[in-house]
Amino acid sequence: MVESLGLSEQKADRRLAVMRENFIDAEITGYRDLIPVMKNNDKDKHVLAAAVRERAEVIVTFDLGGFPDDALKEYSIRALHPDDFLLDQLDLYQEATITAIRGMVDSWTNPPFTLDEILIALARRGAPNFAAEARLAFP
Repeated sequence: MVESLGLSEQKADRRLAVMRENFIDAEITGYRDLIPVMKNNDKDKHVLAAAVRERAEVIVTFDLGGFPDDALKEYSIRALHPDDFLLDQLDLYQEATITAIRGMVDSWTNPPFTLDEILIALARRGAPNFAAEARLAFP
């Protein structure tokens, strides 16, 4: 994170601590031996290797070019743009998705964010179709 995101070591350590605390089972290990045989973009081989190790069905990324279908098909993995992934979640799990968005509104208090502000932020950050569809799901 220090190199790829330009974070200070302190901020990177804090971000990792928060991620580990909130996503207990999300850290993947034991995938490095797979990196050399991955057939996708060199800078993204570690991502595909981790997905293969964990038997993931989907890689959610803005960088679809780094995960061509021919590199994924032998592992039965698909790469999805975040907007498409979120639309799938809304379609398949509407109640849970709406509950998660409400939770975001409730948890962001300093500064507070309204539902509309969160949906606008999601649209600006690459999920405009999801934001538009999610808006329709709220009374």
